[in-house]
Amino acid sequence: MNPSEGYSLRRAPTTSASGQRTRTAGLGYISCGGTLTPDGLLLRNECTWAHAIRTLARLRGTGDGELLAPEEREALDGSRRPEGVVITLPR
Repeated sequence: MNPSEGYSLRRAPTTSASGQRTRTAGLGYISCGGTLTPDGLLLRNECTWAHAIRTLARLRGTGDGELLAPEEREALDGSRRPEGVVITLPR
């Protein structure tokens, strides 16, 4: 690919080599700013370890309650402060 053409996204396959349907999820930066700390940026862009676990639970078809503690789910939902739960405490 010519760098001047920019980047293109390819659709992820939805079937495996054996023909079984697969589940795919994309994780990563979603271009949300507004924080001054790396941990805050990870949280704001849904890139923390807890977001990955929540996505894994969704792909498995189970509730995230099997994999995340109640306080971790509350932090992700915004009903609890995330510091010390899913991101480190500020120094």
